[in-house]
Amino acid sequence: MPRFRRFQTQLLATLLLVVAPIPLAAYLIVSYLGWHIAENQSLRELTDGARMFHRQIEDRTAALTHDANLLGDDYALKNTLGETSDPATLRSLLNNHRRRIDAAVMTLLGNDGALMADSRPGAPDIAPFRALMKQADAVGADSASGYAYLDGRLYSLVVVPLRAPDVIAWIGLGFSIDQAAADELKQTTHFEVSFIAIQGAGRFQVAESTLPPAQKAALQNSLGAGLASRSSGIRVIGLAGEDYFSKFDFYPDAGRPVAAIALQYPVREKLAPTRLVQDILLATFLAGAGIAGLAAALVARGVSRPVRELAAHTEVIARPDYQTKIQLDRRDELGQLATALNRMSDRLAEAELDRDLVNKGLSPQVAAEMRRHGELGGALREVTVLFADLRGFTALSERLPPDQLLGLLNRCFERLVPEIESRGGIVDKFVGDEIMALFGAPQPLAGAADQALQAALGLRRALAALNAEFAAEGRPAIACGIGLNTAQVIAGNVGTSARLNYTVIGDGVNLAKRIESATRELNADLLVSESTLRAARDRYAARDLGRITVKGRAAPVRVFTLEG
Repeated sequence: MPRFRRFQTQLLATLLLVVAPIPLAAYLIVSYLGWHIAENQSLRELTDGARMFHRQIEDRTAALTHDANLLGDDYALKNTLGETSDPATLRSLLNNHRRRIDAAVMTLLGNDGALMADSRPGAPDIAPFRALMKQADAVGADSASGYAYLDGRLYSLVVVPLRAPDVIAWIGLGFSIDQAAADELKQTTHFEVSFIAIQGAGRFQVAESTLPPAQKAALQNSLGAGLASRSSGIRVIGLAGEDYFSKFDFYPDAGRPVAAIALQYPVREKLAPTRLVQDILLATFLAGAGIAGLAAALVARGVSRPVRELAAHTEVIARPDYQTKIQLDRRDELGQLATALNRMSDRLAEAELDRDLVNKGLSPQVAAEMRRHGELGGALREVTVLFADLRGFTALSERLPPDQLLGLLNRCFERLVPEIESRGGIVDKFVGDEIMALFGAPQPLAGAADQALQAALGLRRALAALNAEFAAEGRPAIACGIGLNTAQVIAGNVGTSARLNYTVIGDGVNLAKRIESATRELNADLLVSESTLRAARDRYAARDLGRITVKGRAAPVRVFTLEG
């Protein structure tokens, strides 16, 4: 069963197969390249953004360290520490200095790490400052810096010694990395910024973020093993229905990460140029498909209509109706096909007539003559009639089964008949093991007598060759008596409308038969009447056997035998 039944559907499918692969391939290539370009570009941009933020923190930390070193040499601060140890006085002094250098927190620790004063009220957390103080003291450095959480907020911290001239205390300063820092970074880079506190193995907390609340919560839920691996690459994270290219950078303290920054950019916005190209390609494909469909419809309408007419006409021919012709005024291949169908109808009509005539018992030659000239009624024709009677089959019939006997007879006819037909004669009929042939009817035949005589000599040679084969097979030889006569006869169709036989009748036909019968009496295989030799144009080696009396004739008939 065909997949597509209509020509229009097949044509549309073919056009789509031609049109579709190019935009489809372009669509897939743009999708592939667009994604990788967006991913690589996002990685570079997010890396640059993280690097820029790190530089800002480092610059701010460096400035804070510089200011802390200046404080370490401040005479008034050293003098105040020498005069008083009142916490309230020292806190006021620290806050004045903190505000002057724009620090978020300031603390003063003794050499033993004990808290001397802090800008924060109450019992502030000073453990991170103590850790930095020990770090600097252990390596003999003039300062130490790091990241830590104070009161649940990420800070960049610096500690420097206060000397007079020996170290009498340590000054700790810090500025917070808070929501304001995240907003400022987003304004500069246009990335979403989130600060994440690392509270332990596999424990993370989104502290500050520029993300909307729902997406901030989704980021919190997405944190886990991927963040714990501290991969420096880019990843895609889905947050409340929005995919983000995401990059995480980490802030260490004493060799372990205490915080991370997440920089994110919507995949949708980064792929917007690619999606625009994809939409253009899709629109182009749809437009091309529409044009292809319209073209298919127009072409199919121009082609399928005549094709349907041609198909319908084949049904007319199949009925059969060979007279109705298809009228298709086209100069293309379909017009040629219509002309060919009309010619085929004519040929089929002729073949049908031939078949009908042959079915009525007429030979192909007679059928062709009737097709050209219509019904062949009685007409006087001068013809040469040949009778060839095979002898010896009566004895064979007593020794051979019927099928073998008929096979042997047909084998003889297959050798003898071509000798007649190749010289323009037609086989009028087979009567048992006898052949009756005509030369000069139904079509006139130039040199009919000569052709008949040549056919008779050919029969003699063919029979000799066949008998040689029979001898090799251990079969008895077959004899043949041949008689020829040339005369005016009546030629035409004889029979009924259902079965006809074209034949010739008259005294000349009977005489040819009597001459063939006389071959037995005269012990000759080939006898020819005087009229045949007289009608022949060529000379033949003929031997006069005198006059013989034949049944049905009062006057004797002169006959000859051919020797070559």
